[in-house]
Amino acid sequence: MKKQPNPIILSRGNAKINKALIWNLPAGETCPGATKLCKQVCYAKAAAILHSNCVPQSRALHLELAKRKDFAALMIQKLDRARLRRMRIHESGDFFNQTYLNAWVKIIKAHPEYTFWAYTKSYKLDFTEALKLKNLSLRYSVDVTTKHHPKQSMPFAATSESKEGDFVCPSTLVKGHSIQCMKDCSFCVESKESMIFRPHGKKAKLVGITELQSTLKL
Repeated sequence: MKKQPNPIILSRGNAKINKALIWNLPAGETCPGATKLCKQVCYAKAAAILHSNCVPQSRALHLELAKRKDFAALMIQKLDRARLRRMRIHESGDFFNQTYLNAWVKIIKAHPEYTFWAYTKSYKLDFTEALKLKNLSLRYSVDVTTKHHPKQSMPFAATSESKEGDFVCPSTLVKGHSIQCMKDCSFCVESKESMIFRPHGKKAKLVGITELQSTLKL
């Protein structure tokens, strides 16, 4: 009997991320914790509209695979043969339920030679096991409209104005930058500290200092 090919297809970087694998899901549909501001400035939805001939279809296929019982096994097998050793989980989409999150915990445990990073707004999930993983940098994504936070303490990534002492993603500091993630800066994956993303142009007017920053004096 002929062996079926692995259906998982991973992106190998993009205009911003250099030399890293990327796994995406449909934006919005898989984002149960999306905030008001998140919905207004969602870059993933904009990309799906801009590349409507291919992006929505590929992300929809990924969601079908993510819901399969053998998803973890398929992804582990796929990573067994990959050459790149860094992976961004969800440039688009989020951990949409506990079963899916648990699958990623299993995948990451199976590949200690990889480093993974992800951002999430899924505050209702239990991230206890995920936060124990040494090769995963996981941050809770917050903005000025965030009303809910996870029960587990974790670093944050804020779409916000920065305060003195904040680490600000260098690719968001200057419009028209030439900085490439994982080439010129790898803070996202190598650090487990909090950080700030600064929006540009009209979208910058929608942000302020987040409540979390004010409360923690970060």
